[in-house]
Amino acid sequence: MRSKKVIAEDMNRLAPIRQIEISGVRYYIGHQIGRGAFSRVHLVKDEAGRSLVAKIYSPGSDPVIWKHEAKMLRKFASPWIVPFHIGFEYQNQGYLLMDHAGAPISRYVFSIDGKKIAKHVARYLLAALHLFHSNGYVHNDVNPQNVLAKMSSDHTLGEVRLIDLAFLRAAKDATLRPAPVALWMPPPECLESSSREITSAIDIYHAALVLMQIALGKALNYEPSEIGANKPALEASLSSNNFINKLSPALSRDPRDRPTAAELWRHLS
Repeated sequence: MRSKKVIAEDMNRLAPIRQIEISGVRYYIGHQIGRGAFSRVHLVKDEAGRSLVAKIYSPGSDPVIWKHEAKMLRKFASPWIVPFHIGFEYQNQGYLLMDHAGAPISRYVFSIDGKKIAKHVARYLLAALHLFHSNGYVHNDVNPQNVLAKMSSDHTLGEVRLIDLAFLRAAKDATLRPAPVALWMPPPECLESSSREITSAIDIYHAALVLMQIALGKALNYEPSEIGANKPALEASLSSNNFINKLSPALSRDPRDRPTAAELWRHLS
């Protein structure tokens, strides 16, 4: 592997531009398009003009995190996960280069066909979760920001990809630091201070909320007290939308009562 170097750099804070050469290939890292708790996301072009993105971890972040994510992206490469190109470290920051898989599903406004669109997203999302869970892994951060979709010029929704595998881990893996539960409306069992177990049922709960939000065509924002009172499951069961009705078991207060990803897809389809 050839050495990495910055060939040119624009220090404008609003539009940081870097050209980095990795193994003889030059990448043009452009504007920031997203930000997470531990990283930011920039647009990237390679020498062939392909549109990519770079997930750049914050300076000083534990390198085990980005190296773990790179490993998981390779391990679970599939039509449902964002395609991964290369990972490397530069100036004490981890870089992950991936395909530009579109925008977060939360940024799209679906005024019609919410049920049809939610079912389309479910096909990809639940297939990704089935892949993880059948191999003993839990994503642990399913939310509308981590589900990307491409929209064609005629407003047709295309491929859907799941991203952010930084905290994907084997359910019983003790080699990584404990992964935080997604801050986006944690399920009932994670509201209990005594709960420490991370299971696939957490992913199912979050996936159901993502699909419910799409089908409704509006953002969901349940308070912890409402989640503890099982309000998401109750509202789903009483909805006039039969697609949302079918999500109710996946929102059960008891994680043992939730279906698997494969079972939920069969129920929805």
